[in-house]
Amino acid sequence: KRYPQTVTKTRFGGIGIDIAEAARIDLALAGVANIVDALPRVTAATQYLSEDEELRTICEVDGEGESLPERLQNLQNPMCTLENPLWYSHRRASLAGKSHEGRLLALVIRDK
Repeated sequence: KRYPQTVTKTRFGGIGIDIAEAARIDLALAGVANIVDALPRVTAATQYLSEDEELRTICEVDGEGESLPERLQNLQNPMCTLENPLWYSHRRASLAGKSHEGRLLALVIRDK
């Protein structure tokens, strides 16, 4: 109800909101005028960790999908928490039958 202009269909078939658009609305209302797209940074961090031994080992035993190289090869949207092994993903953990979300190995932030 708060963001009627952001109603969309989710990639899983249900009704949802475009959370990025909702965030832009709230940021604009808060007076934030300069927004930087995080996709290039997330993509770079993901590619950087493609050879990371710790992440490879975790992906082998976490039960949340294929090996790291396969996950990265199939990655279509690095910002998606279900696809990208760097993010916490409640949905991915739930699909794997886990009672917790997992881990976060990389956080991309702007350093001033």
